[in-house]
Amino acid sequence: MPERYPAPCPGSNLVALTEPPHLLAIRIEPDLTFLIDLDPAAGLSRAVGRRGHEQRFEDMGLAMQERMRAGFLGLARKFPERIAVVEGSGGPEVVAGRVRETLRDRLGR
Repeated sequence: MPERYPAPCPGSNLVALTEPPHLLAIRIEPDLTFLIDLDPAAGLSRAVGRRGHEQRFEDMGLAMQERMRAGFLGLARKFPERIAVVEGSGGPEVVAGRVRETLRDRLGR
């Protein structure tokens, strides 16, 4: 596991990992965060296929992607009023449509 991530690293308990610095430095919460959720194997394949210059998360492998997904979904379960989980499969227009629909639902329109 890379040195830049404290154990247990992104995944198992992101709230415990992020809350102390968040409370000290940021102190505000967004009204709404969209969590684009995608099967880790599909997401990793998609990201590696882009062949971008930045691959640090991709280089950590599937197990890390699975832990990170579990951690973010855990945050969404803990804060459902401000984190909306959106299905990430499909092309950009399909996912964007889901985000718009979720926003409309949250705004009651």
